[in-house]
Amino acid sequence: MNFLTLRIDKNITEQHLYKDVGGIPYALAKYCGYKCDFAYFDNGKKIEDKNYERYVKLIKLEYSSSKILNIFRLVKFICRNAEKYDVLNLYHGEVNLIFLSYIAKIKNPNIKIYIKLDLGRNFYDKLINLDKSNKLKYKILSKLNKIVDLYTVETKAYVNELNKIKKFHGKVKYLPNGFFSDLVEVNKNIKKEKIILTVGRLGTVAKNTEMFVEAIEGIATEKLKDWKIYLVGSMTDKFTDWFNDILNEKPYLKEYFLLTGNISDKKELYTLYARSSVFVLPSRWEGFPLVLPEALYFRCYPIVTNSFDGVVDIIKSNFGKIIPNEDKSALSSAIEEILNNKIDYIKNGQIAYDFVSKKYDWKAIIQTLDKYFKEEI
Repeated sequence: MNFLTLRIDKNITEQHLYKDVGGIPYALAKYCGYKCDFAYFDNGKKIEDKNYERYVKLIKLEYSSSKILNIFRLVKFICRNAEKYDVLNLYHGEVNLIFLSYIAKIKNPNIKIYIKLDLGRNFYDKLINLDKSNKLKYKILSKLNKIVDLYTVETKAYVNELNKIKKFHGKVKYLPNGFFSDLVEVNKNIKKEKIILTVGRLGTVAKNTEMFVEAIEGIATEKLKDWKIYLVGSMTDKFTDWFNDILNEKPYLKEYFLLTGNISDKKELYTLYARSSVFVLPSRWEGFPLVLPEALYFRCYPIVTNSFDGVVDIIKSNFGKIIPNEDKSALSSAIEEILNNKIDYIKNGQIAYDFVSKKYDWKAIIQTLDKYFKEEI
């Protein structure tokens, strides 16, 4: 089967190749034998990845500051290439992409349109309330969206509610984001160390790393003992200044915190997951954080805010902890349970691994998407 992912976001980089946007064509090609292409607007740099390009052809589209010229180039690309593909994969379902879908169907009536909704809580709420806020727009979108053959969403609870909306015509199905367990070779059975880890864009409003630091700051040092706190990811200037101020006021915290910066090398990052005992996700909001199934795969005990509705799908009470959003006290208490040996984080980490290996490895997830396509085509 011939499959095309088209992303019109100008900020696509190599980092996106193994996230959901690039991961779906990669997984379809690697595990299901599809012939996959990934077309993207350049950002002044050609994307290259030898391993990825063994399975997926990368097609660079020239980006212009003129929206009209970009639309023309997209239409031209679709007109020239639609007949080659069985499935066209788009994201989010904006009106301009529905327009491209119609052009693709005109050029190839047999092509199937697959839109990955990639929904966070805010976008979901807007969709649910769309018919109430603008009835005319809702009616128009409902008619236009009949052309879409399949939608997927990452949260189980969203599926039934979205299928009640006429706009989606009952075509929404569940498909979580996943991780690639075979991307690099790492000994996931490395002996666990007393490391509490977070991974993300440190200092951004969404990630709320400050709450994590403050939660640790409020814990008595005799409880921290030999534990280390790893903060992994790029940092905003504001966060850097704020964190340095914290260390200047309380220099003893330097003994516990390690800032690694961004770790782009997957083997290095996965090895750190494997060494770590606890993974903390203190975010204010998320869509579906890929770092979470990665951490669980490497047997980390998770402490996660209820920052996205899909958290209940991936974190279960028998191996992890969900705390209220923006609740520093709850985060401190959850961490102290670990430090006081009230939680068997080694045993729980093994249970977490068993769960995500079956549910969130792309090797398993992509078989479900393949089944959806075979039902449609």
